[in-house]
Amino acid sequence: LKTLLPPSVQSLLSYESHESLPVLCYSKMCQQKINKGEQSARSSIQWLKQMELSMKGRPLHNAMADRPQLSSFGYGQFDPRMTECQFKSYLRSLPPPKVEPKSSD
Repeated sequence: LKTLLPPSVQSLLSYESHESLPVLCYSKMCQQKINKGEQSARSSIQWLKQMELSMKGRPLHNAMADRPQLSSFGYGQFDPRMTECQFKSYLRSLPPPKVEPKSSD
């Protein structure tokens, strides 16, 4: 900035160090945007910390543990441990049955 400003103007600027010089160049709007950004970052970090604390108290949820064991039942057979709704959902998600090629004798 010293190279851009004439010496007469430089004397009007009172700054202690080169680090404080950019602060003199900020507009109020720019400073408000910086403050809002910092405030948003602080609130975001605070929210993440709260979420982390609330998650620490909960046991890990294993989706496979909640799923009924279907290995003892055949393809598309009803498992009595399931509700009717769960069974219908299970049927919808089943892949089509494998068709074994017929052997030609």
